[in-house]
Amino acid sequence: MAEAQKFLSAEFPGNIHQNADGGITVEQMLNEPTRISRYVTEKISDDLLSEYLYSSTTTSGGALIFNQLLGASPAASEKRTGVIAPGGEFPTIDNIDVEEQFVKVRKIGGKVGITDEAVKRNDSRYLNQELMRLANRMKLDLESDAVAAFDKAMEAIGDNALRFQSTGWAAKTKVKAADKVAADSIEADLLKLRLETQKQDLGYNFSTLLINPEDHFNLSLVAGIGMEQEFVGRFGWTIKATNRVEKGSAYLVAPKQVGVIGVESPVSTETWREAKFQESYTQTWATVAHAITDPLAIMKLEGLAA
Repeated sequence: MAEAQKFLSAEFPGNIHQNADGGITVEQMLNEPTRISRYVTEKISDDLLSEYLYSSTTTSGGALIFNQLLGASPAASEKRTGVIAPGGEFPTIDNIDVEEQFVKVRKIGGKVGITDEAVKRNDSRYLNQELMRLANRMKLDLESDAVAAFDKAMEAIGDNALRFQSTGWAAKTKVKAADKVAADSIEADLLKLRLETQKQDLGYNFSTLLINPEDHFNLSLVAGIGMEQEFVGRFGWTIKATNRVEKGSAYLVAPKQVGVIGVESPVSTETWREAKFQESYTQTWATVAHAITDPLAIMKLEGLAA
């Protein structure tokens, strides 16, 4: 996850001082907040949907300004290139229909308290558990924002948004293996979905199927135990099951083409001690925004729960 580290974390000193047994004490962690930032960043970056789906950039001023494609087919000019005679003038390619938009950044984070007694006893397990919980919460918030941006962008372009209506997957798990390619099978649904992306002729590489775990379960029943990735892989796709996607819906997306995640503040940490409570606090945050630049790089599947 080197790219995620690049954008989600600040630069850290390369020389880490350790105690005699090679470990880092709780007191050291609190005295050097960059250690905590690095720990949280590593946990957030592990298979992070935002990093996988979006390209990354930096932003400032409290908002990310971006251009969103609005045209029905941005991949190719409507004007033909033609044959250009020696010395002839090249045709002027038509401009892409874009609209400048902005999205406000959002600060996500939280704080963890640890008593003086826990510091003296070097209760690193407790600190690690609390930091893990914080990192998981920040990761869930980032991934929720990443997926929520899909529907918002699709609503913005209205009828131009790409949608595919399934007749439902729950009942289709009862289709016999020999009839997997029948018109009412899950495989037929996926074949039709691939056809829809090919008909668009958009130039996007639709390669990732984002799906709710319950719909993923239905797919697995048809594909066979441990065979769901191979099942979908025949279409050139990768499965990503996540609770961030609502049950009954799924998205076929073109990773790194769909949009950008703008980072105003990477994962950062500050610590302090409250004498009246005899407790130290560490709070960690990141300030980011998700922007969909290419809403036609998203195909939404609906009706899977039927």
